[in-house]
Amino acid sequence: MDALHIDVDIAQTELVVETNVTTTEKTIEIDIGSSDYQVYRGETDVVPMAWEDQTLQTANKVVRRDIHIAKVPKWETSNQQGGYTVYIADNA
Repeated sequence: MDALHIDVDIAQTELVVETNVTTTEKTIEIDIGSSDYQVYRGETDVVPMAWEDQTLQTANKVVRRDIHIAKVPKWETSNQQGGYTVYIADNA
């Protein structure tokens, strides 16, 4: 009978289980290890700001969703000289 080899990765909220099962004699060995990583539960949609730094506290955490960084906000308004004032990453 051919040997059966199975690799399984199971991720739960705050536990990662890695299992290697190899058997040719009806013996199963399972090695289960846990991780020190936590799940990131903060913002995942970010809009850049002109006057503030932003840090997403993701260090040593598992991120379950993509982090979406929006385009830098930009808009124009007409001004008294007949031209335009451009606002970039700031509120008018």
